[in-house]
Amino acid sequence: MKSLPAAIGALLAAASIYGQSTPVVTPSGYDIATYYSGFTSPVTSMCIDPSQRVLVSTIDGNIRALVDTNHDGIVDAVTTFYDATLTGSLVSVTDIMWMAGKLYVSHLGKVSTLTDTNNDGVADLVADIVTGLPFGFHQNNGLIEDGPSHFLLGMGSGTDLGPETSPLNATLLRFPAAGGSPVIYATGLRNVFGLARHPVTGDLFVGDNEWNAHPSLPLRGDEINRVVQGANYGFPVGFGAPSLGQTFTGPTVALPPRIAPCGMAFNPNSFISGYGDEVYVALFSTTVATIARVPLWYGPISGQPAGVYESFATGFTNPIDVLFLPDGSMLVADFSTSLIHRIKPRGNASVTVTSPPMIGTTVGIRVTAPGRAGYIAYAAASDASGPTVNLAPGLDLYINFTSPIVAMSVTAGNGIFNFPLPGMLDASGSVTASINVPMVPALIGLRIWLASAVLDPITLAPVATTPEQSMLFIPTF
Repeated sequence: MKSLPAAIGALLAAASIYGQSTPVVTPSGYDIATYYSGFTSPVTSMCIDPSQRVLVSTIDGNIRALVDTNHDGIVDAVTTFYDATLTGSLVSVTDIMWMAGKLYVSHLGKVSTLTDTNNDGVADLVADIVTGLPFGFHQNNGLIEDGPSHFLLGMGSGTDLGPETSPLNATLLRFPAAGGSPVIYATGLRNVFGLARHPVTGDLFVGDNEWNAHPSLPLRGDEINRVVQGANYGFPVGFGAPSLGQTFTGPTVALPPRIAPCGMAFNPNSFISGYGDEVYVALFSTTVATIARVPLWYGPISGQPAGVYESFATGFTNPIDVLFLPDGSMLVADFSTSLIHRIKPRGNASVTVTSPPMIGTTVGIRVTAPGRAGYIAYAAASDASGPTVNLAPGLDLYINFTSPIVAMSVTAGNGIFNFPLPGMLDASGSVTASINVPMVPALIGLRIWLASAVLDPITLAPVATTPEQSMLFIPTF
């Protein structure tokens, strides 16, 4: 058996920093590759059907079904689910959604359903279930299921600044599954493109795009909003937190101006490391062109959600949608390049922040390596990301052994910490640890980095490593 110092040197690890290419994942330990490149017009949306095929729409109304049959991360089987050249009935497609055995399509002024009636994998019945929607400066965009018999639809504004000529503009609309007349679910939402539902609370979160320019008001920034039925989110009165005398609802997460949040998806935390409940957002703007990671937390005092955003992957042209595959890896659709990229960790292990990293609390950390029950997990944290030290071939980590802030324990609230953290994976292949964060306001805004390695309990050889995971300390709220 190896000596303890040698074992630690071989065990504590995070994947080495990803080589510079385009696009690139910001945290180390991930690979990104082209999943599919055969489109000839801009890609707009993705979803998964009951057969686990990835359905992808292009703006001209064509919809293809993609399958990675050998699970190597690259599509090797492609079929046409719907050929727009046959009817030309789908114009300016912005979103697709599988619901109740049909594919719902949001396109210019309409919502249509595509049905495969003979189960041959190709849609053969098209029905326009919603028609006559207003469009102008924007159009109808994102779709999401709302219970077993309804769906919600993001309706863009008809103007940049308002006022609007139709009460349906700049809203979120609710329809019966069969279509028909809508109910206005929420107002003041200038251009909702992406919608995602929180996997625990069921709350609906949407991205909203601020006006392009205003003759008298400054830019306040784009937004991520938790949408509550009946609420008003500001447009055309304003964006950001309401001023004195204004009664609209402010954003859950304030984003910089003009970054254009589009497709959104919550991380299932089955493969990609991250926070327990975080949403990934495609930022379409060419000045950003980023996939952002946005942890969302509910305050123990306020009970209200809040969050921050950080860059996760960059180097795209116009990322427009993000989708998690059943294995937990991520797909990113790039509108302008007509490419779909796949992001996955290099190793089969993950580290998840399971509770809000607030000062004065114990923050939960979970290391998971599927199929490794009884194996040893070593974890470490640091208040800097570098300079790194090479611990094993291809495995780099910066460790600050003198920092009490980053001590971990397998016992919640334990004042005597093991560092680095050793723990044994349980029957599910997981071990839970914690970090005690002192009630020190000066820690607010400090970012630390987490990493872990999983070892064979007999040979102490590293068999899996987690990607680097950053964690930002926030105030108790």
